[in-house]
Amino acid sequence: MIDLKYNQTMPRDFVKLMLKCGIKPCRAESAIGAIKNSILTVGIFQDNDLIAFGRIIGDKYLYLVICDIMVDPKYTGRNLELAIIKELEHFIREASTPDTTVLAKVDASVGRILARIGYKYFDEDYQVVMKK
Repeated sequence: MIDLKYNQTMPRDFVKLMLKCGIKPCRAESAIGAIKNSILTVGIFQDNDLIAFGRIIGDKYLYLVICDIMVDPKYTGRNLELAIIKELEHFIREASTPDTTVLAKVDASVGRILARIGYKYFDEDYQVVMKK
């Protein structure tokens, strides 16, 4: 049975999905803090296993950031990324103010989905965010 759950993803499930997706997992305390401090998490579960995930972080007023959209590779091709994005977008429509800037930290495949619903890169080189 497939279930959509809000703010119910456990940090261990978040890290487990990172591993399945080939993403370098974070430490346990980082996962706990990330999940705890998220504004919204959306998880899609198959028989209590997390198979897709996305979250929103930020300050709720000036910035909302869509991030960590992941789908278990076994479930590729089922449009689960889009399902997660639709749920996150619904929250953004309800929670944002005229002062809110919505950003997305995503990989190229999710970026293509977001582009179809109106998201744009800041510049042509896509070199907007810096990392240390």
